[in-house]
Amino acid sequence: GPGATNAAAGVHIARQDSTPMILFVGQIAREMREREAFQELDYRAVFGTMAKWATEIDDPLASDVQIASAWSLMEAGRYKEAERHCAMLSSEVSLRAQCLGRAQLGQGRVADGIATLQAAAAEHFNPQTLGFLGYALARAGQRDEAQRMVADPKGPNEEALIYAGLGDKDRAIDALERMAARGAQRAGV
Repeated sequence: GPGATNAAAGVHIARQDSTPMILFVGQIAREMREREAFQELDYRAVFGTMAKWATEIDDPLASDVQIASAWSLMEAGRYKEAERHCAMLSSEVSLRAQCLGRAQLGQGRVADGIATLQAAAAEHFNPQTLGFLGYALARAGQRDEAQRMVADPKGPNEEALIYAGLGDKDRAIDALERMAARGAQRAGV
């Protein structure tokens, strides 16, 4: 309603200034949606062109919400909180173990993080999981194992992470450039 529209100028300015911003807006009751109820707005349409991402959360426990929350918390260095979001994911969500492993590594629980990522890599094929595992192994002093992994890479995102862990800046950048050639992707430690 009016509160959300008043926030539009601030959302636009934050986007133009590259200033991180999260805006929470209340919505009308679910049973009144799509009936042109008083003060109903399609927030995705209103903010979609002026924000990096605009969504409406129908189920706050949905796996995509938990993963997005966990990644954002990790980027902010809040690994313990991120781990709680990772733990809320169903064991059937393939990124659950990667999420938990990254959160454990961020808390300095290196052995736990490596064990979790090893289990994840064995259970679900995901080059990024392999990359985080190789990164963690290299940083934990298991460089030979990380070098063995990067000798048979599954993708440039895996290579970029492992080379970063090994401290090989040139090869990490080369792998990132190959990733960029493939289009938009998420990479990070």
